[in-house]
Amino acid sequence: MVSVLIGSYVYEPNVRALPVLVAWSTIFLLFLELLVQAKTSIGVRIKRLLQNEEDNNEFGNVPISRALIYAVGWPGFLVVLTALIGILPAVLIYIFLSLKIVAGKKAQRALIFASLVTALSWLFFEWIMSYQLYRGMLINSLSL
Repeated sequence: MVSVLIGSYVYEPNVRALPVLVAWSTIFLLFLELLVQAKTSIGVRIKRLLQNEEDNNEFGNVPISRALIYAVGWPGFLVVLTALIGILPAVLIYIFLSLKIVAGKKAQRALIFASLVTALSWLFFEWIMSYQLYRGMLINSLSL
């Protein structure tokens, strides 16, 4: 990611905006992961915030039907939602449902994280980079 970041600064400012955003975001997330893996006090708090108490690091055999749902079903659901209602509402719904159903988070916490990711997505793409995200077939058809 550092190489991507350094290489991105060769481009013009409007061209490098997305690669720089992705590189800095990834570096930040990797730093947070290092804090968690090193079991620092901040890392322990981050892990506690994002993980259920009953979560464990034991990975058992997952039935193929469940693995297919995670590998094909959820991404397919995201693609269909995005095509119909657009990226931002799809991200909100997808993250909320995956945190609630798959991760077993409480509805309030799932909604907070989903809203935060959606707001940050809007902030980075629509506001900072002035990049209009796809609105979806339903919203586009209403605009005619």
